[in-house]
Amino acid sequence: MKRLKLAACGLHCTECSSYKVTMEHDREAAEELVGWYRSMGWIGKNEDAEAVMRKIPLCKGCWNTTED
Repeated sequence: MKRLKLAACGLHCTECSSYKVTMEHDREAAEELVGWYRSMGWIGKNEDAEAVMRKIPLCKGCWNTTED
């Protein structure tokens, strides 16, 4: 069986910054989330991608299975 990485939110996990930070510890993906985190008040105005990575968005994706 092949695992698909398509989450319930409708995004493909390999294209999602939250997923990439959580599962791959991807700094570039964390940088993409800085503005959103600031707007939500989750990090301060002087904090950067390191702060996002410390908070870990906690998205592990939603898994479905399908036959090959």
